[in-house]
Amino acid sequence: MKRISNICCALAASFCLAGQAVGQTVSVNTGNISFAYAKAQVGEMTFDAGETLTILGRTYNINDISSITVDDEQNVADNTVNVSFDGGEAKVLVAGNLAADLSITIKGANVRILANSNITDPITYTLTGNSQQGSFYMDGEANAKVVIDNLTLASPDSAAIRIEDGKQIEFTLVGNSLLADGAEGTQPACLYINGHAIISGDGQLTLSGTARHAYCSDEYTLMQGGTMNITGAVNDGMHVNEFFQMDGGTINITSQGDGIDVGKKAKSTHELNGQMVVNNGSISAYSTGVDANGASTTGKAIKAESHITINGGTVTAKASGASVFDTALSDMSSSSALKTDGNFVMTDGTLTLTNDGNGGRGLNATGNVTISGGKTTIVTMGERYKYDSTYDAKPQGMKSDGNISITGGKVYVAVAAPKATTFKTDFLFTINGATVVGIGGKNVVPSTGSQAYTATTGSFAASQTVTIGETTYDFALPTGFSCSNAYVLVSNP
Repeated sequence: MKRISNICCALAASFCLAGQAVGQTVSVNTGNISFAYAKAQVGEMTFDAGETLTILGRTYNINDISSITVDDEQNVADNTVNVSFDGGEAKVLVAGNLAADLSITIKGANVRILANSNITDPITYTLTGNSQQGSFYMDGEANAKVVIDNLTLASPDSAAIRIEDGKQIEFTLVGNSLLADGAEGTQPACLYINGHAIISGDGQLTLSGTARHAYCSDEYTLMQGGTMNITGAVNDGMHVNEFFQMDGGTINITSQGDGIDVGKKAKSTHELNGQMVVNNGSISAYSTGVDANGASTTGKAIKAESHITINGGTVTAKASGASVFDTALSDMSSSSALKTDGNFVMTDGTLTLTNDGNGGRGLNATGNVTISGGKTTIVTMGERYKYDSTYDAKPQGMKSDGNISITGGKVYVAVAAPKATTFKTDFLFTINGATVVGIGGKNVVPSTGSQAYTATTGSFAASQTVTIGETTYDFALPTGFSCSNAYVLVSNP
């Protein structure tokens, strides 16, 4: 009876104070979950037989209510949920207008929120705090917004953040945040989004994938701002289905598998399905090419199942995996700094590709390579990889199964191994209107085009700025590079 009396007193107080504060909030607290109602919205509260209390469509069992408080200062915006982590526990504050349509479960510092189909407007979830044994899971049927605000969250057995909403999820990065997942879990990624993600803000998010990927979205990802640091991934650093578009921000990746892997989505009709497009921002991706057991993964630092287009920004990609013989395909498999199963197009920006794995490729395109602007630098430093007397893999700087057309910008390619190829195509190789330098183990010249070129020889060493004749190019060879008796191709507009 005393508990019921106290709750009744709290309710009475909330009514009596109704006209005294415009921003007054009535909070119903059930353990670590609080539902905050704006007093002006509450209307009639039904108190039934001393057992239940109903407010705005949500019915509470009296025994589940730990307290009811009235706060003249607190203002909780509609359609918001705040989740704060603290060690082994978490607390959730829910705007009252959502109370009837959310199912919330907290176990320790693991938070699970399900939004029903009545919710059609986006909910903003703000995640803050610090826990080494927590996670956040959300599912629903409407678009949502997630603010990651100075959050440190590590799960020992699952994803740190898992969104199963299947809709558009807007992420805003605030401050410095850190996510880690459990190595023994079955989760697709440390940060997993079943839906299409938009990432913005001016904060920094650091994450790692100890089970599979570090970041994964089942539909497209748009990067518009903020910094994402992926310090390690057993598989891919970023695994994106449908398409990935970079419009701003910074991405830094180190992974054992692919750095960024963009795949096609089977039922997607989007014109960019399977593509990667970089318009602005900065990407640095490194595929170590070595798994936890020391075996080569022939990873690709950047990979897309369809076209890759660079219209601006800065892209730096490095792969280190050695070639291997793929018994399933009865063929060689090699690492690539950049691999596209479609066309490669570059109109502007800066692209730097490096591969120091044996038999590795710099730029590898199944379709055409078309460069009309920007600065492209490609260097391979690995040796020829020989599997047996039939199968081997030679390093290649720029390889295309279609045409190579360079009509603008600057393109510098250097391959260190003997008999390695700078520009590899069985079709047309055209230079018109661009500055091109090729240094390698084979004599490669354009097959068509009106621009003059010079084919010569030379010797080149590490840390050397390339000078040919009386012209010095803004092309510095990296540490570890060496190519004596090289064939040299030079063409200037």
